[in-house]
Amino acid sequence: MTPHTVAIVGAGLGGLTLARVLHTHGISATVYEREVSPTARGQGGLLDIHEDTGQAALQSAGLLDQFRAAVQPGGQAMRILDKNGTVHLDEPDDENDNRPEVERSRLRQILLDSLPAGTIRWGAKVNAARPLEDGRHELVRSPGPSRRCPSGTAGSAFAGSP
Repeated sequence: MTPHTVAIVGAGLGGLTLARVLHTHGISATVYEREVSPTARGQGGLLDIHEDTGQAALQSAGLLDQFRAAVQPGGQAMRILDKNGTVHLDEPDDENDNRPEVERSRLRQILLDSLPAGTIRWGAKVNAARPLEDGRHELVRSPGPSRRCPSGTAGSAFAGSP
């Protein structure tokens, strides 16, 4: 049986999680990212990672413990004030871990650290994917030549934005 090779476009949280899940199942993946490095731009603020979606994906990736260690304590609390400082909503952290908060940059680093060296091709912008007759796909990149996914590929998987 020929092993599958998967191309993932975008090294955002979705693309990195997919690459990690595939890796844990012995499936080779290459992530193509248009940014030139993992520090090329800021990653934003806090994210709430829901139990039935994001946490389930991190469990599949074998990274739930690392995620839990990175969770922002009290991150589910919410307070809404008007311009005069009058509190209109004061909701404490429910402490049930249904949607704990984590810094996006920390979660991304956990995912980056979990992948084998060379998994991500930084500075590799993908413009399109063209199907080939034999079930493979050709990635159209710029700058540089197109890259054909190796034979035996079930198809290209895309996560994140091209």
